[in-house]
Amino acid sequence: MKGKYGLLSFILAIAGILLFCLGSQGNNGVFNSYFFTGLASWITSFVLGVKGVKLKESGSLKIVGMGMISLIVIGYGLLIVMIGIRGFGA
Repeated sequence: MKGKYGLLSFILAIAGILLFCLGSQGNNGVFNSYFFTGLASWITSFVLGVKGVKLKESGSLKIVGMGMISLIVIGYGLLIVMIGIRGFGA
């Protein structure tokens, strides 16, 4: 499987985003199975991206996959902070 970490990281990042969106459409909220599968996909994608960087794999897909996940996590973190500052709409 040498040389495939970047591609797998990118594919799992996209799959995680799709699963996360599907999980938000359900009625169960955080307890939805798509939500946890999407998070597991993101974690696996990030680990594969780091492994690709450590092995000095050529290509930029490993960085793109990790970057997408990082931007989404930072965005949700900032959203939570902004809502907290505003007082949750009170």
